[in-house]
Amino acid sequence: MAEEFPDLRTTGFGSEGLAKMRSGLESWQIGESFSECFLEDHRGAFFPYPSWQDLKNQDASPAGADLVGYDCQNDSTVFLFGEVKTSSQDHHPPSVVNDLKRQLLDLQSHKTLNQLLLWLGGKNKTQKDKQDFSKSLAEYVKGIFKIVGILIRDTILDKRDLEDAFAHLADALRPAIILEMLAIYLPVPLNTIPRIMDGKSDYE
Repeated sequence: MAEEFPDLRTTGFGSEGLAKMRSGLESWQIGESFSECFLEDHRGAFFPYPSWQDLKNQDASPAGADLVGYDCQNDSTVFLFGEVKTSSQDHHPPSVVNDLKRQLLDLQSHKTLNQLLLWLGGKNKTQKDKQDFSKSLAEYVKGIFKIVGILIRDTILDKRDLEDAFAHLADALRPAIILEMLAIYLPVPLNTIPRIMDGKSDYE
């Protein structure tokens, strides 16, 4: 925004004012944004509309799932719904995994799915949006869609973080649902990321 509106400097608002709009980032916000980028860059996902843009209260989180979009792989397009948890807890698995399991399991409920489909369908603006939604809907009526759980960590890698959770969900979810769970271990402490983004940290 600072680059797009350089004239703001003459209003007394300026780039410092814009920076304050983004100040106070929480680790969960960083984790969700990082997860979207990772899935789009490395897992064939596509998120046409970031759910955080619907926020009207910075202290709240948007209703529904953290991740709502499409999985576009192997010449097919299906709905993708997911949840993200972020933790620096030394314990393996961290306590947030219990919430992750519960939220992922809820993503197969028809009430939750109906709300997510209405939200995503209402965001269709381009021809591609409509095509992706139509293709995914054709698979959805057959019970096929993807659920993704992501755990963001800044600890040492440990397979115990998601091992039991994946086994539990694989048994509990309907067979046609595609399940993927990822643990992403960052090489820097989570609390340093806002400073890295602002170029104020020694981490590169």
